[in-house]
Amino acid sequence: MITKEITLCSRQINIGYCYATEIAYKDLTDEKIVDYVKEAIDCYTKEGAYASFEEYEKGTLEDGKFADFVVLDRNIFEIDKADLINTKVLMTVMGGEITYKA
Repeated sequence: MITKEITLCSRQINIGYCYATEIAYKDLTDEKIVDYVKEAIDCYTKEGAYASFEEYEKGTLEDGKFADFVVLDRNIFEIDKADLINTKVLMTVMGGEITYKA
């Protein structure tokens, strides 16, 4: 179960680095930053499922799809994006079952 949390943290770190890299090259409004974080998350969820030909089974939270998601300790769309890397995973749910709980 710890492995799953580490994988998710790696994704958080990568999303944080995407943000940090983008900020280094241009001035973005808060609205654009939120859009950028949403795009980074889509890459790990919806687009990842599409890339593995599993978009009809997972990638978005919909009826009939696997219920795979994480519960975080803060709303990553409202925090200072430089603090994104400090976000903690409180719970991981895969296939409707809790696989990790802090």
